[in-house]
Amino acid sequence: MIFSNRIRTFALATVMLVSTNAFAQAADSNPINLIVPYAPGGGVDTTTRVVAQALSTELKRQVVVINRGGAGSTIGTNQAAKAPPDGRTLLYAGIGLAFQPAIFKNLPYDPKRDLEQIATTGRQPYILAIGPSLKVKNLAELVAESKKRPDGLTFGTPGKGSPPHIVSELLLSTLGIKATHVPYKGGSPAVIDLVGGRIDMVVGTTTLMTPHIKSGDLKGLAVTSSERTKQLPDLPTVAEQGFNDFQFYTWSGIFAPAGTPDSFQTTLNEAMARALAHPQVKEVFDRDGFESLSMPNKEAQQFYLKELEHWPAVIRKLGIQPE
Repeated sequence: MIFSNRIRTFALATVMLVSTNAFAQAADSNPINLIVPYAPGGGVDTTTRVVAQALSTELKRQVVVINRGGAGSTIGTNQAAKAPPDGRTLLYAGIGLAFQPAIFKNLPYDPKRDLEQIATTGRQPYILAIGPSLKVKNLAELVAESKKRPDGLTFGTPGKGSPPHIVSELLLSTLGIKATHVPYKGGSPAVIDLVGGRIDMVVGTTTLMTPHIKSGDLKGLAVTSSERTKQLPDLPTVAEQGFNDFQFYTWSGIFAPAGTPDSFQTTLNEAMARALAHPQVKEVFDRDGFESLSMPNKEAQQFYLKELEHWPAVIRKLGIQPE
């Protein structure tokens, strides 16, 4: 009887091992769905697709970009956060995740508990630009002009809680300017209204703003990076214009549902580091003023946790009320 039980136990263990190996092999052969919580066609989408292509090459496994925009990026993020932690669903996101706990009262997920950052991809500064309704040449003149207007100035963003909204509020607070927030359904519609003179200012990424500034449709007043950009070398930084402590970058990276195996996280992180060195990735990053930002898996996780701790207090100080 004892011998018979041992045979059955051994047989069961063998079946479980074979099943586990079969599952692992199936998982490795399946595509990875990389969710982008924004609509297709924007700057984030373009960057994600070139990164996904390079990552597919490095992993020898197809990485498929899936756009799930809406509700301030929470729809796509929620889908990724609730996915099984099997390495088959990832999220391409960034600094906006660190804002969400202070912006939304009833998030369907917890950015700290439900998501882990596996790798960072890069960072990019913002540019403050004005339209034809303002005849100023620099930040000092912008501050002076704002004091002349009893109703204040207006600024457009892709919506409440978006990175452009937060950096706009932070910059205007630093400058001492009171302005009315005009939310849009994306950065491009805000720029269209800025060119048309219907709003006064937009703070957008270098990807979005540079073509309009080079064409002369808009005037750039400042860039939020520590140094001037190659794309617009004549555009001074915020710090150069007397606001020495101001510096802001948006950043992005790859996230996975909490509980994703460490071995997969390490593999993906190392593959991402190699992907960022691909010529086509470097070309797009250089064109858009996107600085490659690679760090080991554990450092990426610590970086994310620090951002989650830092930004809610800043947002509350700015007086932005959650909804």
